[in-house]
Amino acid sequence: MNKYKYIKLPVIIILFSANANSQGNFRGSNLLEYQLGNIPGLKPEHQSSLYDQLNLSYNYKSITLQTRIEQYYPSFDDNKSYTSISQYRAKFKTQELSVTIGNIYPSFGKGLLLRTYEIPGSIWEDRGYRIRYGFYKDLEGAEIRYQLGKFKIKGVYGKVLDVTLPPTLSKNERRPDLVQGAELKFQHKKLALGSIFMNHKIAGNSDNYVSAFVKSRITKNLSLYTEFALKAGSDAELKFDNDSSYGFYLSLNYVKKSLGVSLELKDYKNFSIGSGISDPPTLIKEHSYKLLNRSTHVPILTNERGYQLEVYYRLPNNNLITFNHSIAHNEISESQSHLFNEFFAEYQTQIGGQVFANFFLDYSSDPFTNEDNRYSGGFAFDIGHNKASSIIESQIQFVERKVIETDKFYNFYFSYQFNIRNKLTTSALLEISKDPFLLNENEEYAFYPGGTLSYRPNNKHHIILFYGKRRGGPACNSGVCYDVLDFQGLEIRILSHI
Repeated sequence: MNKYKYIKLPVIIILFSANANSQGNFRGSNLLEYQLGNIPGLKPEHQSSLYDQLNLSYNYKSITLQTRIEQYYPSFDDNKSYTSISQYRAKFKTQELSVTIGNIYPSFGKGLLLRTYEIPGSIWEDRGYRIRYGFYKDLEGAEIRYQLGKFKIKGVYGKVLDVTLPPTLSKNERRPDLVQGAELKFQHKKLALGSIFMNHKIAGNSDNYVSAFVKSRITKNLSLYTEFALKAGSDAELKFDNDSSYGFYLSLNYVKKSLGVSLELKDYKNFSIGSGISDPPTLIKEHSYKLLNRSTHVPILTNERGYQLEVYYRLPNNNLITFNHSIAHNEISESQSHLFNEFFAEYQTQIGGQVFANFFLDYSSDPFTNEDNRYSGGFAFDIGHNKASSIIESQIQFVERKVIETDKFYNFYFSYQFNIRNKLTTSALLEISKDPFLLNENEEYAFYPGGTLSYRPNNKHHIILFYGKRRGGPACNSGVCYDVLDFQGLEIRILSHI
């Protein structure tokens, strides 16, 4: 069997999809990305790689079958190439019962004990391994859901993927965490009460966790969610002392007419489970603005307390004002503690009939990155034309970082995008930074120019071309933060749907 054995299988399935559709519903999607270039500074400069991800699903009455096939072929090392069926899933569902086996994405509560996820369209690459693959954290095993009147029961068993390890390693290495647990939920009108039990095993160690949560619509305008999770002692008695492991989360949301208020509290202590299967709410605002997103604080689950407060108000002219404040307090030791602090304000308005504008200001202090002060601001204009539109965005950030000495520098971001009928989009990007960590010897500035061309020939295909120099760094999506590597060269991405 050669390396194209998995390519032949989806081709055969696609050829017979017409017959399959006569008996059920067949769907598929494919993500192909080709790169010609490299991480800036690595030699040789011009390398090429091809990554492909094929997703197929078939649905007939109460049964759903799905599979994912991933392939990667780099020019710089044949030992890093692979072709594999990375996911498979079979699901049976009725009105009361749902049974799924294979690669699934279960979670308990708000994720204090277990949260799995997928960031669609994202490709992970680690600078050490230099192997590309889809970015997701799934569980390989089984999940059963059953509803009996006002009660909902969920049971989960399987091994969780460690997304930081590439598919060239064995399954046992990539899935070190064994999880088995159940969630019981009682729903009565606007009140829900739930309890969770989870057993976690890794490297011969076995630990039990319990959790309880409450979800309620207190009044017409006010809702509540709170959850408390605790590691159980070896003697089967719950312990709550300085050595205990626990997680607490509370959320209050108030909405009335033009006013909205959200308050969240967190207290996480020794609550990083295994290779990182727990992923509780971060309580840090996830920004769409490039420079702010790159500066997002990642919670330290060994010891972190804090809150997030967000208030928005819609003015009579439909303009929107948003204010957000978040704090994260970390006690490293009795004599050392860190305090992350952020203030964010945004104003959204409509200028004339076809111009929408966003303005923002942000201040943050993050001791974990030694950045005592970060001042950011910027704007974005969405301008409508006849059968077309333009988006102009500009951001600037001033940073004070103290390691041995205090460095003061700035980051600048600018982009212009022109869109024709959502079919053809061109954009120009530019980032400039005076961050000493990014500069080579005798460099005064770091430049990241780039251009993107996006074309949709129809509703089933999307072609995206990038050429230039792209700055990497932290990126956050759906509450998940991960590192994106720098890249310089040509990148072509093709998205297709069957």
